[in-house]
Amino acid sequence: MDQLYQVYGLDSVVVKAIKASFSVQDTPVTHKISVNSASVYELQRLPFFTKKLAEKIVRERATNGLFNDFDEISNILKLPEDKIEIIKLYLIL
Repeated sequence: MDQLYQVYGLDSVVVKAIKASFSVQDTPVTHKISVNSASVYELQRLPFFTKKLAEKIVRERATNGLFNDFDEISNILKLPEDKIEIIKLYLIL
């Protein structure tokens, strides 16, 4: 539910009201895809992924080989730690 704070234009007062009214009963099961084999199309369909980011990942992988860890992805793609934590929810190495 904390991801609601990242919704553009959604005021924190509204987020607090939503959080007070709703709860997550079960943690959803997320089907993760491999960052080392996914296509641009597969990556851009994930939440928080833009076509530009998906293209950058695939291009970097094609140029320099497979990713070994998420720190490498963060350093190469210049992604902030909070963005890496979010994309880890959807990717495996």
